[in-house]
Amino acid sequence: MIPRPVPWFLWGEGMSMGELRQVLADEGHPRWLELAAKVMREARDDQVWLFLPVERVASRHPDLAPRLGRRRPFWDYLLAAWPAQSGSPSRPSPC
Repeated sequence: MIPRPVPWFLWGEGMSMGELRQVLADEGHPRWLELAAKVMREARDDQVWLFLPVERVASRHPDLAPRLGRRRPFWDYLLAAWPAQSGSPSRPSPC
Protein backbone atom coordinates (compact mmCIF):
# COMPACT_ATOMS: atom_id res chain seq x y z
CA MET A 1 0.00 0.00 0.00
CA ILE A 2 1.36 3.41 -0.98
CA PRO A 3 1.10 6.02 1.80
CA ARG A 4 -1.05 9.06 1.00
CA PRO A 5 0.69 12.40 1.50
CA VAL A 6 -1.01 14.22 4.39
CA PRO A 7 -0.69 18.00 4.73
CA TRP A 8 1.38 18.73 7.84
CA PHE A 9 -1.18 21.31 9.02
CA LEU A 10 -4.05 18.79 8.81
CA TRP A 11 -2.37 15.85 10.53
CA GLY A 12 -5.45 15.25 12.73
CA GLU A 13 -7.93 15.18 9.82
CA GLY A 14 -6.79 11.94 8.20
CA MET A 15 -7.14 13.65 4.83
CA SER A 16 -4.66 13.40 1.97
CA MET A 17 -3.47 16.33 -0.15
CA GLY A 18 -5.62 15.08 -3.02
CA GLU A 19 -8.73 14.82 -0.85
CA LEU A 20 -8.15 18.33 0.53
CA ARG A 21 -7.72 19.75 -2.98
CA GLN A 22 -10.89 17.98 -4.09
CA VAL A 23 -12.95 19.47 -1.24
CA LEU A 24 -11.50 22.97 -1.74
CA ALA A 25 -12.18 22.85 -5.49
CA ASP A 26 -15.92 22.67 -4.76
CA GLU A 27 -17.28 25.64 -2.80
CA GLY A 28 -20.56 23.75 -2.46
CA HIS A 29 -18.92 20.95 -0.48
CA PRO A 30 -20.32 20.82 3.09
CA ARG A 31 -16.80 21.10 4.59
CA TRP A 32 -15.44 23.78 2.23
CA LEU A 33 -15.75 26.71 4.64
CA GLU A 34 -14.37 24.74 7.59
CA LEU A 35 -11.36 23.40 5.68
CA ALA A 36 -10.61 26.63 3.80
CA ALA A 37 -10.49 28.48 7.13
CA LYS A 38 -8.35 25.75 8.66
CA VAL A 39 -5.85 25.99 5.79
CA MET A 40 -5.73 29.78 6.21
CA ARG A 41 -5.30 29.42 9.97
CA GLU A 42 -2.80 26.57 10.15
CA ALA A 43 -0.77 26.47 6.93
CA ARG A 44 2.05 28.89 6.21
CA ASP A 45 0.64 31.84 4.31
CA ASP A 46 2.65 31.00 1.18
CA GLN A 47 1.21 27.46 1.23
CA VAL A 48 -2.40 28.67 1.28
CA TRP A 49 -2.09 29.57 -2.43
CA LEU A 50 -1.31 25.93 -3.24
CA PHE A 51 -4.88 25.07 -2.20
CA LEU A 52 -6.95 28.22 -2.65
CA PRO A 53 -6.88 30.89 -5.37
CA VAL A 54 -6.53 34.40 -3.97
CA GLU A 55 -9.67 35.48 -5.80
CA ARG A 56 -11.72 32.88 -3.91
CA VAL A 57 -10.12 33.82 -0.58
CA ALA A 58 -10.93 37.49 -1.24
CA SER A 59 -14.51 36.85 -2.35
CA ARG A 60 -15.26 34.51 0.57
CA HIS A 61 -13.37 36.54 3.18
CA PRO A 62 -16.57 37.72 4.93
CA ASP A 63 -17.56 34.07 5.49
CA LEU A 64 -14.05 32.93 6.37
CA ALA A 65 -13.01 35.81 8.67
CA PRO A 66 -14.96 34.70 11.77
CA ARG A 67 -13.24 31.29 11.55
CA LEU A 68 -9.65 32.55 11.28
CA GLY A 69 -8.94 33.02 14.98
CA ARG A 70 -5.61 34.67 15.79
CA ARG A 71 -4.75 34.80 12.07
CA ARG A 72 -7.70 37.05 11.20
CA PRO A 73 -5.78 40.36 11.53
CA PHE A 74 -3.10 39.03 9.18
CA TRP A 75 -5.63 38.03 6.50
CA ASP A 76 -7.62 41.25 6.95
CA TYR A 77 -4.43 43.24 6.35
CA LEU A 78 -3.20 41.11 3.46
CA LEU A 79 -6.47 41.18 1.56
CA ALA A 80 -6.91 44.93 2.13
CA ALA A 81 -3.34 45.69 0.99
CA TRP A 82 -3.13 43.28 -1.94
CA PRO A 83 -5.17 45.25 -4.52
CA ALA A 84 -3.34 48.44 -3.55
CA GLN A 85 0.02 46.78 -4.22
CA SER A 86 -0.73 44.89 -7.41
CA GLY A 87 -3.72 46.64 -8.96
CA SER A 88 -5.78 43.46 -8.73
CA PRO A 89 -5.44 40.20 -6.86
CA SER A 90 -3.57 37.49 -8.70
CA ARG A 91 -2.38 34.06 -7.72
CA PRO A 92 1.25 34.11 -6.59
CA SER A 93 3.50 31.47 -8.04
CA PRO A 94 4.13 28.59 -5.63
CA CYS A 95 7.61 28.26 -4.16
